[in-house]
Amino acid sequence: MKKDLSKIFACCWLLLLCAPWQVFAALATPYPPSANLSGTTLTLSWGTISGASYYHIGYRDGAGSWNTAGAQYTGSSRTWTGITNLNARSYRIQACNGSVCSAWSGASSPVSSAQRPATPTWISANLNGNDLTVSWQSVASASYYNLQYRDGVSNWNAGGNYANTSRTWLGFTPVQSRSYRIQACNSAGCSGWSVTSNSVTIDPVPAAMTAPLAVVSASNVSLTWTPVAQSDFYQLQYKDGAGSWLTSNQSYTGSTYTWSNLPAVTNRSYRMRACNESGCSSWSAASNAVSIYPTPATPVSVIATVLDGVVTLSWEQVSGTDYYKIEYRNGTGAWNAANGNYQNNTVTWQLTTSLSSRQYRVSSCNPSACSPWSTASNVINLPARMAAPTAVSNSTSIGLSWQAITGAHHYRLQYSDGNAAWKSASTSYSGSTVSWPNSALHVIKDRRYRMRVCSADDVCPAAWSPPSNTISYIPVMNAPAASATGNSISLTWQSLGDLHYQLQYQDGGGQWQPSSAPLTGNSQTWNNVGVVQNRRYRMRACVANGQCSAEWSAPSVPVSTNQATPAVVTFSWAQNKTVVGKTSTFNWQITNVAECFESIDNSSFSKVSATTGSKVSGPFFQSRIMKIRWYCTDLAGGRYPRTPSEFIEANLTINKLSPPSLSTLN
Repeated sequence: MKKDLSKIFACCWLLLLCAPWQVFAALATPYPPSANLSGTTLTLSWGTISGASYYHIGYRDGAGSWNTAGAQYTGSSRTWTGITNLNARSYRIQACNGSVCSAWSGASSPVSSAQRPATPTWISANLNGNDLTVSWQSVASASYYNLQYRDGVSNWNAGGNYANTSRTWLGFTPVQSRSYRIQACNSAGCSGWSVTSNSVTIDPVPAAMTAPLAVVSASNVSLTWTPVAQSDFYQLQYKDGAGSWLTSNQSYTGSTYTWSNLPAVTNRSYRMRACNESGCSSWSAASNAVSIYPTPATPVSVIATVLDGVVTLSWEQVSGTDYYKIEYRNGTGAWNAANGNYQNNTVTWQLTTSLSSRQYRVSSCNPSACSPWSTASNVINLPARMAAPTAVSNSTSIGLSWQAITGAHHYRLQYSDGNAAWKSASTSYSGSTVSWPNSALHVIKDRRYRMRVCSADDVCPAAWSPPSNTISYIPVMNAPAASATGNSISLTWQSLGDLHYQLQYQDGGGQWQPSSAPLTGNSQTWNNVGVVQNRRYRMRACVANGQCSAEWSAPSVPVSTNQATPAVVTFSWAQNKTVVGKTSTFNWQITNVAECFESIDNSSFSKVSATTGSKVSGPFFQSRIMKIRWYCTDLAGGRYPRTPSEFIEANLTINKLSPPSLSTLN
């Protein structure tokens, strides 16, 4: 035990003697380290020092002050990644063991990393037709450029990277509001994005056009078309008739174009197509065909006539004419244009106003031009058209009056009944009135008159006047003839044609009373009129419009009727007895009554449809006595039979069937 302790103490003493030498012995100074930068990766290498347990690293940029990295490094190298923005950086090494460190080594060779490029300040896009060039600012230290694009305000899209500062695309596809931006890049990274370039648009080839419209005015042709979206100009072709299409040597914009003073052409049509920088559409359908014609010849032999208020103007037909223009003047006054154009070489006008020294002239026209005016026609005159005459009808005559026309020699007259054709009176009239007495008249219905003014040689150029008011003349009728037979009255009268007749009657010396409905024909009979004493009738004739003769006829002779007594001619069953299962016929005839009422088996009374008739009842299904009771009203309105307890009766006995006899059964 003592021997072991002696050994322990000996070792400790030896450690105490050796320790000071290990701690305070100086470490060798390292050689300068080696710095290597590859892209953004930096590797620092150094030689190891005997006795060193770690190393300090110092660094500085250019000739600046040295800085010491805060970490302790072991081994013989250190690598950093993502290194940027180094500018002449150098390194040095110090070897350490515990708290004892060597002197600093010499500096490494300086290393520098590339700087991230600045952001380009401009970028532009330019079109030359469909060729697109994008240019941007050149940036120092940039190795390449990233390009992005977008259409409108959509998201940005990658457009490639480029070493140069511009890029051109030939025949670029259609785009709308495309813009660009750029960033400069090198090994250190990329700048921010530039401002957005101006936007450019390359339209697609325009859509095909609709057919244009050609319009001729004189020797001018105007062509109009519907503009097409995204078109910059239009190309035009034309052809005459079925010929080949020819191309115009100019382009067109807008929506219309006019060619003036063209020579004559026949059936010329046009077609167009819309174009822009991307190309042209297909050709449109052909327009309508138009023609420009030579000026037609001047009309000759212009002659004017007037008859019955109708002016007729005629001239010789001119070839190559589509229509004619007409002008007129009165006396030596100015020429005035007649309304409208005229297709034929004869024109008529129905006039209601007078003409004085009227002349006409004519020009022949086609769509391209009109001829000079013809020489003036002969002079014509037309008296004023008369105003409508006024007709008056009374019980003694028909009168007609009119406004006299200055210079008139006489007047001609026509009349029309209803809607019949106009008929001319056989004589002429002068002055301003005429009257026809009733001795010269017959029934006149819905008559109208018209007149016109005539010269001494009976030339009547003016039109007939408007028709007069409508009148009718109905003569007073003769007294009708009345007769009475029993309870009936018959009346006959003078027929005045297809008129209707109003009737009044008077009993004794009482008031005249109107009949309920108008009569036609020439006779009427009333049956069952009841008791009438000293009745007289009078009549008057009327036309459809309600106009009647001015006076009633003289009254007929008075007539009276006798009161007829009701009588039961027949009121019975064909057989007053029958059996169950059979039918029976009931017959009746009651005269001189107005109406009758019936009750069967004491039921309520109901009106019978006729006072004479026959009906079959049955078959009957049970034995009984069927009772029929009637009462009637006579022609004066009294009850028949007069006593309320009395009735016209007929009974039918209905018996049971008898059983068959024994002999029948055997």
